[in-house]
Amino acid sequence: MENTKENRLGTQPIGSLVLSMSAPIMISMLVQALYNIVDTIYVTQYAQTAPESTEMYINATAYAMPVQFLMIAISVGTSVGMNSLLSLKLGQKDNKSAEKAAGNGLLLMVISSVFFILAGMFLTEHIVGFQTTNQEVLELSKGYTSIVMIFCTPLFIQVCFERILQATGNSFYSMIVQGVAAIINIILDPVLIFGYGIFPELGVDGAAIATVFAQFCGAVIAIIITKVKVKEINIKASDFKPDFKIIKEIYHVGIPTAIMQSVASFMLILMNFILKASPLAYQSALGVYFKIQSFVFMPVFGLNSGLIPIIAYNFGARKKERIVKSLRAGMLFAFIIMVFGTIIVNVFAENLMMMFKPSDELLAIGSDAFKKISYSFIFAGVTISFSSAFQALRKAQYSMIISIIRQIGLLVPAAYIIVKFFAVENVWYSFIIAEIPAFVLGIILVKRLMKNTVNTIEA
Repeated sequence: MENTKENRLGTQPIGSLVLSMSAPIMISMLVQALYNIVDTIYVTQYAQTAPESTEMYINATAYAMPVQFLMIAISVGTSVGMNSLLSLKLGQKDNKSAEKAAGNGLLLMVISSVFFILAGMFLTEHIVGFQTTNQEVLELSKGYTSIVMIFCTPLFIQVCFERILQATGNSFYSMIVQGVAAIINIILDPVLIFGYGIFPELGVDGAAIATVFAQFCGAVIAIIITKVKVKEINIKASDFKPDFKIIKEIYHVGIPTAIMQSVASFMLILMNFILKASPLAYQSALGVYFKIQSFVFMPVFGLNSGLIPIIAYNFGARKKERIVKSLRAGMLFAFIIMVFGTIIVNVFAENLMMMFKPSDELLAIGSDAFKKISYSFIFAGVTISFSSAFQALRKAQYSMIISIIRQIGLLVPAAYIIVKFFAVENVWYSFIIAEIPAFVLGIILVKRLMKNTVNTIEA
């Protein structure tokens, strides 16, 4: 007998299914983006009591962002590969293989975290030093960066179990996990940064400790909820035994997805390198922008996370019409989200910057950056929505190609040329320069995927 979760993914009307699957993830990612913003707001408030400038404190956390992006990229890439395979096997009614996919996925997550732990112990100064020549900022950033790397294992475990919940149609509980972790982080931030009650004043390091402790709580809650609520699969000790066929399947989707996600990490570190000879406020504006940008982009990433199991399940069930409808719904919702994002960021640029206690110079530079970059959002949102189809239909390399071309092949060279040969204040146009060709390429690859994969499904 088919279980209720499987019937839902294969039979519920697409519009309501996409919303019901994606909305909890979108909300949880919005909450996550919010606590990243709150993190920086508290740090900039702390800067008002310290001799260093606001820009120094913003950059102290911003230089850790490439590493944090990379950790998220590896964890999300691996879990998306696991998620795609797990959903596919559930669609084929092969629960045993689904359980092995989950067990091997978790094993790969823990192994991946070990590499970041070692890097945090031995390479932190080199990672931060590549992005700045300012020794004061370097010292402020080293502690924060090393803490989030050395204690990163809970992040990987939390992401893994969130994806298992999503793949089995339990997206609501994924929202609960991220929401609780975010609340814990928001509560602990001021306590550890400023030193309230019995807690010492830890400054920037306190923000990092609050983050990793919240991730630990999130991991524990995600494990408990998965054990209690997920009935389709029951992960056993034997499922953790490495199965190289399953690992290959996971990484077939996971590696391109991880590369696609990690491109943002390398793009950001290269952008900081390009800007490090310019006034410090330009790097600060870039760091603040990515905090605000995450609040706009996270719902689209949440939409993708909800779409992947829907498309993968219906691909496994050979339901062509539902695949097409899911993709169209994803593109429409991404477009709507980004239209609102563009309007809000453009109209309220100065207000958004004021949350971070900026100097007059940073306020002017940051507001200008927000306005110029926001015009690229709509192209970026629709392009990102294509990746859900690429990942779910085992063509994640398409997402990887677009991401590399968009952020490394176009954005970074454009920024370098503008800074070197024109005026640094125009560097923000490089985002628009990168998005339009990537959007066109995305359309071409989606049409190719439809012709060669989806349209070959027999009715």
